[in-house]
Amino acid sequence: MNPFEDEGDEEDEWEGNVCILYVLRNLAKRKKWEDNPMNEKKITQSKEYFIVYGILIDAAKHQGFATYQEIAQAIGLPTAGSYMGVKLGELLGTISESESKQGRPMLSAIAIGVNGKPGEGFYPWAKKLGYLREGDDEQAFWEDECKKIYKEWKTTYRKSNPKLD
Repeated sequence: MNPFEDEGDEEDEWEGNVCILYVLRNLAKRKKWEDNPMNEKKITQSKEYFIVYGILIDAAKHQGFATYQEIAQAIGLPTAGSYMGVKLGELLGTISESESKQGRPMLSAIAIGVNGKPGEGFYPWAKKLGYLREGDDEQAFWEDECKKIYKEWKTTYRKSNPKLD
């Protein structure tokens, strides 16, 4: 298996130096991502972006969560590993930026790992976007952000009037 192919990377099959090359390649990609402002436009026009956005909105409307594995599977990514983490981080970070620009809570807060918590990239994004300040309680922030998301995306239904004649 070629560790430099984007399609079909499966870390659990790799051994020794091949795995190290994979990690280094993804770190290099992450650096390129940060240096290239055009990537946000590419991501926001991708079908994966809209699929992930839809999954998060659906979870928010039902006051639930979406796991990273569920999201990865929906867009054809491996359900574990650093490749999945980098790609989902890019998508979720871009969605967070979009929500911030709209004055809404950080929708990516309801994307969680199998441990029931947001991933390691969540809090740095929250700080970068001004949602979380240095010294704030991260757990309390996350719980509050989830409540705000559920309130923002709550669907209210019109009550029907059964006495209409």
